[in-house]
Amino acid sequence: MNELTSDIKLYLTSLEPNLAQSIYSQSIGGYPSTTLVYPETTLNKTIGLYEMILELSAPASGWTSWAEVDKLSIGSEIIKVEEVVNNNVTITQRGVNNILNMHLLGDEVRGISPIGLFNNVLNDNYKQYRCIAVKNTGQNVLSNTYLYIKQNSINPNTEIKVAIEIPKSQFVSSISTSWNSTKLVDTSLVGRYEDNQFKEAYLKVLSGPNSGQNRIINSYDDDTGMFIFYNSLPVEYDSSVYSPLVTYEIGPAPSQRIKSGKESPMTGTDYVTIFSQPNQYYPTTINISDVVKNAELYPDDVFYIWVERTLTKGVPLYEDNSVILTVNVYVPGS
Repeated sequence: MNELTSDIKLYLTSLEPNLAQSIYSQSIGGYPSTTLVYPETTLNKTIGLYEMILELSAPASGWTSWAEVDKLSIGSEIIKVEEVVNNNVTITQRGVNNILNMHLLGDEVRGISPIGLFNNVLNDNYKQYRCIAVKNTGQNVLSNTYLYIKQNSINPNTEIKVAIEIPKSQFVSSISTSWNSTKLVDTSLVGRYEDNQFKEAYLKVLSGPNSGQNRIINSYDDDTGMFIFYNSLPVEYDSSVYSPLVTYEIGPAPSQRIKSGKESPMTGTDYVTIFSQPNQYYPTTINISDVVKNAELYPDDVFYIWVERTLTKGVPLYEDNSVILTVNVYVPGS
C-alpha cells in the first residue's frame, strides 16, 4: 500500500543553503534550495474517469512556475494538458502512463515540464546527473519511507536511474550551554554523535543577540558538544549582558556536490546506494546500511536523490526527458 503525503516535498539543490535555484543544471548536490522540482497545488473540484477539464486551486506563488508544464501528476495517473495559465485546465490525454483514476477535491497536483531536470550537456558516456533534496515538511514521523520512479522518460532512447544519499546528520533543535562569536557549546549532545558529524551543516541561532544569524559549521567535537563556525557571529558574548542559553537549530548536512552535471557522484558507500531503477512494486528504501532505522523521516529531515540520465549513443538529442519521481510512505503487504 502506498500512502501519499503532501508533507513530503522535492527541492532542487544548491551550493549554499536556503537559496532559490533557478538553473536546473546547477542542481548537482549541496544543500536543499527553496525551489520545488515540481510546482504543486490541489484539485479544486473532483473529476471523474473521463472528464477532460479540471479545476485547480490557485497556488500562493501564482502560475509563473507552471509556464512550461505540459503534464500533471495526480495520484497514480499522469495527465497531458494544454498550457496552464489559470485555474481551469484543458486535458488533451488521460492516463498517459496507462493508469486512469478519478480524483477528489483537495488531491495533490504536481506539474511536469517536458524539459524538467535535464538539458543536452552530457559526458563522453552520454550521461548526466542531477541531485534532488527530499524533505519532510510536516510534523509527523514518516516511517517506511520509500522511493520509486513513477514515470520514466517518454524518450525511448533515454534510461533513468536513481541513487539515494543519506546526509551524515539530520535536523537538530536544542539550547546552548555557552557560546561566543566563533562557537556554540551544547553539553546535552555529548556522547551522542561522532566528531565532525555536523561539519558543513547549517546552524541558525533562534534567540539572544545573534537571533536570525546563520552559520556553516566548520567542526564539531563530541567530547565537549562544541560547534566551531567558519565565520564569526556579529555579537560577542558578554556575561554581564547576555545569557549563555540560546535556542538554535541545525539543518540536515548537505549532500556531496559534483563539479558539473556531467560528473558522476560517489555511490555504493554507507551513505549512498548504487544507481537502480526502482518501481512501485520494487521501491528503494531510505534505510541505507542501517543508517536510517525503520526508514524513518522525522520533521525537517532530508534525504537526497541522485538522478542519472543516459542517452543511447548515436541517436539525436531529444528534449522530452522529464522523469516523475514519487516518494511514498510505503507499507508492504497491507
